[in-house]
Amino acid sequence: MNDQRPASNSKTMWVAVGLLLVAFALRTYAITEVPPGLTHDEVSELDVAAQVRDGDWRLLYTRGYGVEPGYYPLLSASQAVWGVNLLAMRLPSIFAGMIGLACSYVLARRLFGRRVGLIALGAAAVTWWSIVMGRAIEREILEVPTYALALYAFWRGIEPALANGGRPIMRLCIAGS
Repeated sequence: MNDQRPASNSKTMWVAVGLLLVAFALRTYAITEVPPGLTHDEVSELDVAAQVRDGDWRLLYTRGYGVEPGYYPLLSASQAVWGVNLLAMRLPSIFAGMIGLACSYVLARRLFGRRVGLIALGAAAVTWWSIVMGRAIEREILEVPTYALALYAFWRGIEPALANGGRPIMRLCIAGS
């Protein structure tokens, strides 16, 4: 199923890079105008980021039904570097979404082969929901790369055990199993 010829792998990599560039263009085009304004959820996310910027570090923030701190240091750092503007507010989601696309591609390629990996990447690159989430100021954008990396680590850990009865404890621990 996986073609390991160098020319084939090189071509596949160039196609994947091209799809990622298309995805990046779709997520950054007119980023300060579309979507217009901020939603109430985004304002809540920005309030928590302001708390982090002010030095209020917690394991759980009470805004918006209670939220974990993973996304907010990224959001507050982006605003500290580029200022408090729409571009700085949306950059962490753009980059997290791009990392999520790359992780999803690697996972799909590992599990199902290069063709399925490219199809999954291409579909996610141009799908409306994926683009909108990559442009919104929402902490949920970190779920895709987190889950894809956990599944990849799980599969890498379980694969040797399936093949020859090995004990891949470290990789399974990384995957949270």
